[in-house]
Amino acid sequence: MRKAAILSLRGVVVALLAALPWATLQSQVDRATLFEPAERAVEEARADQAELLAPQLLRSARERLRDAQAAFDKGKDLQDIRKILDEAVKAARRAREVAQQGQRAFETLLPARDAAIRARADSLAPTLFRLAERRFAEAVRFLERGDLESAKDRGAKAESDFRNAELVAIKTLVLGKAKALQLDATMQKCERFAPLTFSTGVSLLAEAEKVLDADRYDTARASELASRAEWNFLQATVLAKEIEDAWKTPGLIERAITSRNEQLLRLANEFGLRVAPGERAETTTEAILGQIRKLKQDNEKLQKSLVEREAALAELRSRIQEIELRHASLEEQLAAQKRELEAQRIREAKIRKVMNLFQPEEAEVLTIGKNVVIRLYGLSFPVRQAVIELKHLALLSKVQEAIREFPEAYVSVEGHTDSQGDDAANQKLSFERANAVRQYLLANMGIPEDKVTAVGYGESRPIASNDSAEGRAKNRRIEIVLQLP
Repeated sequence: MRKAAILSLRGVVVALLAALPWATLQSQVDRATLFEPAERAVEEARADQAELLAPQLLRSARERLRDAQAAFDKGKDLQDIRKILDEAVKAARRAREVAQQGQRAFETLLPARDAAIRARADSLAPTLFRLAERRFAEAVRFLERGDLESAKDRGAKAESDFRNAELVAIKTLVLGKAKALQLDATMQKCERFAPLTFSTGVSLLAEAEKVLDADRYDTARASELASRAEWNFLQATVLAKEIEDAWKTPGLIERAITSRNEQLLRLANEFGLRVAPGERAETTTEAILGQIRKLKQDNEKLQKSLVEREAALAELRSRIQEIELRHASLEEQLAAQKRELEAQRIREAKIRKVMNLFQPEEAEVLTIGKNVVIRLYGLSFPVRQAVIELKHLALLSKVQEAIREFPEAYVSVEGHTDSQGDDAANQKLSFERANAVRQYLLANMGIPEDKVTAVGYGESRPIASNDSAEGRAKNRRIEIVLQLP
């Protein structure tokens, strides 16, 4: 009974789902999630060169993917869309398998095809390249059908065609200009009127072709030979024209030889050479070449000497620069010393001025390191009090004048007592007296508060013996410490 109720409930749910409009169901389906497996399978196949090695299978997978997209856009049943996508996945995976199989079967064919493409065989050897591409396409079709042996057979022929196309393309690129010049020289009758120069060009061109036949990538050596062949063909064309004209015109050869000898004589005279009458042109030429070689040797010596002099000059410049830098450093040090001496002179003058402000019974002025210390013996306080009496205002005016001599200084007012009485009480009293002086200075000088401090040392820093009244009087003191930068 219960089972029947459950089945009945399921039927109701199915019926309700069937009654829902497609837009409601479709809105609950994530397109990316639905299509992702098929799209990933197609991309993986493409990454394994399926476009090249399994094009029909990959095309089929893409077509099924497009069919699924069209069905999705039209709101078709999800089960049908999933079925189409499954077919797309199967086709893409099959394409990938075939492509991977092709990579193994065409292990040497694919590099040969790439090499032909890099050599521009499609434009420099188009007939051979198209033939190779047709055979390659046939090999791929057999591969997709599963006929591996036929695929390998067609692939071997395609590989041979690709390699031939590559070689023809390389030869066209390296030797093409020389062959064109050879054809032009042949049409200009160079074989008849300049046979030696023409045949030299032919030999060089043949040698260049042999180099490429032996190693198609030795283009540097082949290009050098082809360049020499080009020069010979061009030279043969010029010679053939001149010789043909001389053949037809009486006296032209004689004039040409005479002109050549005159040019040689002019060159010999430039080098200071004496040419005997009737001397062979070859002898004169060799003498001129000897002078040229000597000039080249002299020039090389001069160049070497120039390089050595440049090196020596560079070393001298470097040493001069070092000296200049050292001189600049010394000048800077000297200037700094001068500034320091001047500052010290001014400081000493100010200290002397401050010393002259006070009578011995009023204060003692000391220099401790960079600090100026004014020990105020004449500034006293009532017993156990920190009150500044009117009689000391004149002395404090002198203190203000001394402080003004050093406006950049930080001022520390230090209070000291003798050893009589309790230590803690002495410490407190010394601070209160120092602070009273600090407050007086702040009130009368307009100094920033952070530049004046007060410290109480109590009886901890005596400067005389506390065993005598005179010593205790000296220990009861205020010290103004000017901390100079």
